[in-house]
Amino acid sequence: MTKHDDTETVTAGSAASPDPQRVLESVVSELEYLIHDAPLGSGADLLQLHGALLVYNLEGRAELVPPPSFGLSARSWRERRVVRSAQRIIERGAGNTTAAMAIAADLIEQHLHLIDPELLARAA
Repeated sequence: MTKHDDTETVTAGSAASPDPQRVLESVVSELEYLIHDAPLGSGADLLQLHGALLVYNLEGRAELVPPPSFGLSARSWRERRVVRSAQRIIERGAGNTTAAMAIAADLIEQHLHLIDPELLARAA
C-alpha cells in the first residue's frame, strides 16, 4: 500500500457517518444521569433536549435514527421517548437536514440550563 492509499483510507474513515446506535446509547445514558437530579416537572424538557441532541449528533438525517430497543425497562422506555422526540424534530424540518439541525440547535440552546446552568451562562 502506498502512502497515497493510506491517506485516502484515513480520509474516507474520518468522513464516515456516526454510529447511530452508539449515539442513542450515549444520549440516553446522559439522560439517565441527569434525570436523577432534575427539578420536578422537567422530564419532558429533558426528553426534548436529548431528542435534539440525538438529531444534532446524527446530522439531522432521518435514515440514521436507530430503532429503540423493545422491552419494559425504564431504559427502553427512555430510548423510545428520545427517538420519538428526535423523529418529531426531523419531521418539523420537512426532510431538510439543515432545517432539522437548526431546530435541534434551537432546542438545545433553549434547554441547555437543564444540563448545566453554568454552561448556559458561559454560552451566552
